[in-house]
Amino acid sequence: MFWVISGEHTDPMKLSTLIDNTRVVDGPFWSAKEANQHALSVMQKNIDSYYHRAHVVNRQPKETNA
Repeated sequence: MFWVISGEHTDPMKLSTLIDNTRVVDGPFWSAKEANQHALSVMQKNIDSYYHRAHVVNRQPKETNA
């Protein structure tokens, strides 16, 4: 299973720099393709914010929004 973690980052290329109070977790998704499509959709919705990113991970995050 896959999850999409998105939010504002201090360095948008590194998941570890995610600002905690902006963190959003979506999933689980059954396939990597489905998760990647969702991540792309999330990034396109926030195209004007350079520091907003969505990352696909294949392990369950410690905390989720669900």
